[in-house]
Amino acid sequence: MVAVDHINLEIKKGEIFGLLGPNGAGKTTTIRMLCTLLEPTEGTARVVGYDIRKQPAEVRRNIGVVSEGVDLYGDLTARENLILFGKLFGVPRNILTKKIDDLLAFVGLTDRADDLVSTFSTGMRKKTLIVSSLIHSPKLLYLDEVTSGLDPQTAVSVRDLTRRLREQGITVIWTTHSLDEPEKLCDRIGIIYGGRILALGTPKEVKSVASVSVTIEMTLDMQPAREYLDYIKNLDGVVAVRSNERTLKITVHNHEASLARIIEYLNNNKVKIVDIAKKEPSLEEAFLKLIADASAKESGKIEQEVERLRKEIIEAMDKIKVE
Repeated sequence: MVAVDHINLEIKKGEIFGLLGPNGAGKTTTIRMLCTLLEPTEGTARVVGYDIRKQPAEVRRNIGVVSEGVDLYGDLTARENLILFGKLFGVPRNILTKKIDDLLAFVGLTDRADDLVSTFSTGMRKKTLIVSSLIHSPKLLYLDEVTSGLDPQTAVSVRDLTRRLREQGITVIWTTHSLDEPEKLCDRIGIIYGGRILALGTPKEVKSVASVSVTIEMTLDMQPAREYLDYIKNLDGVVAVRSNERTLKITVHNHEASLARIIEYLNNNKVKIVDIAKKEPSLEEAFLKLIADASAKESGKIEQEVERLRKEIIEAMDKIKVE
């Protein structure tokens, strides 16, 4: 079984890149290979300029990781945890103390520096984990489900912290199951499924690739006649039309071309548009459509293969009967 199938991916320096995919899509395997925790069976990758197969030690020196497999020592204080991580990474003693003070101030934990981590809230613990991964000044940071289990306010502060890291020139790879986060946070995203990248680009570009429908809501100066609704419904690109007195809700694929034709038609029929609004599709809708399309395509391949095998078996059985 192939977990990651010949991914060709370039992540730009200093961007927040979201890697999204359902469980079993190949997301975790990809990250493990990029972290040098898992060696690829073929091919390779370069992380901050170093080959993950030939230069794994250099890769590790230049990355930070925050995931469920990384935790702090609850019986140590925040400062003691950072001292420990700093020594493990070989941070010189003469700069370690100031580095720790600066990082704790960066996440607003200066006044809790000498408290045991076991007394911290989940949000405080996550922030301490993030700064512990920054103790050696990495160029690339992997943040895996860092907002999982956080209250909304703390999740917002963690996202703000991530943006501040980008401003400092740190590249961030962000993975999450909460699909509203990448749309707010990430410069670009990649959707992975079946070990392959289905879509890659800005959230807007990915939604465009997925051809997700847009809903246009119009308020008219009169209730439209049935013939108007029938005409709009039959236009190319129009998926559905719903009417409620003077309000029209029109679901379309190519909204710009469709909208121009709808406006022209209504104007020609002396129907005045009082208000118009467009509801953009969400990244979650695009994600679900891409996954559904890929799953259907894969199911079709499986059915074809089953049918081919069925025919081979029948032919083999007929041959046996003849012989």
